[in-house]
Amino acid sequence: MNQFWIWIFVVVVGGIALVFAVWGIKQFIQQAKQDQKQQDNILQYGVCVVGRIIKHEDDYTSLGGRGHHTFYHVMYSYEYERKTYTQEQEVTKEIYLAAPTEIKVNVHFLPGDPTQVVTTFDEGIR
Repeated sequence: MNQFWIWIFVVVVGGIALVFAVWGIKQFIQQAKQDQKQQDNILQYGVCVVGRIIKHEDDYTSLGGRGHHTFYHVMYSYEYERKTYTQEQEVTKEIYLAAPTEIKVNVHFLPGDPTQVVTTFDEGIR
């Protein structure tokens, strides 16, 4: 009889964990779709200005005994309506190595919010 209740408990806890796992996956997918819609909106209706990469940075990070990972960032600046903006973005190692300082990069944004950007580094690295 005692094993029966243990089995019921395991099934209930497992069911709850499954519900949370499915909910988390659903949230992740919805966020990715929302981010893609926002990027598409910026690219379709936004302004495009030319910025310049002003700094490179790599961040070597230990993964707690499971090795390490290096994150690559570029910092770029751009102007819009006589104001200069500076942003930093994580990029792949290939873009990091191929994007020397002062190279031009296209920066897209909606006029109402020039800080929410979509960059196209691969257009600037040719």
